[in-house]
Amino acid sequence: MKKKFLGIDPGTSDYNCAYAVYDGKDIIEFGTIDLRKTKTFAKRLTKIARELTDIIERQEITDLAYEAFFLQKGKIQGSVRIPMLIGVLLHYADIYNLRYMDIFPSQMKKIVSGSGRASKEEVQAALEEDFNLPSDISNHESDAIGIARTAYELSQHIPLSTTRAKKSRKSTSR
Repeated sequence: MKKKFLGIDPGTSDYNCAYAVYDGKDIIEFGTIDLRKTKTFAKRLTKIARELTDIIERQEITDLAYEAFFLQKGKIQGSVRIPMLIGVLLHYADIYNLRYMDIFPSQMKKIVSGSGRASKEEVQAALEEDFNLPSDISNHESDAIGIARTAYELSQHIPLSTTRAKKSRKSTSR
């Protein structure tokens, strides 16, 4: 089975949650779960859960990545709610047996643009160039694409200790 990475930019306070599906070569799908018409936070989480279920099943997702939680000065309400959304994401990772990881913005910026301090505009320009994306995608969607790509890139690195363990087992079986 080919790996497919679902990247999530977990927004709830500005009424959207962006996602992207990446297979290591192409962006298969990306978009925004529009939460503007949902009246309560609980209903927003429910709508995100329903949409994620559809994406995970339809695209046969193998790995889930989301932007790591960090407190944003002046955005306390949104900052408090993001961990709740991450809990929903982890719940679905468990249900669907997905590998998952949180991606820090600086990690994503470094992998996508070459600089961990790149601006949102620099990240978006790099992604538009790499994937021939339309120039009118939202910052949230470009972040989700960057998160999916970063998760893929990080998953390609095998820890040295795993490599050593495999070699030592082979040598003792002779």
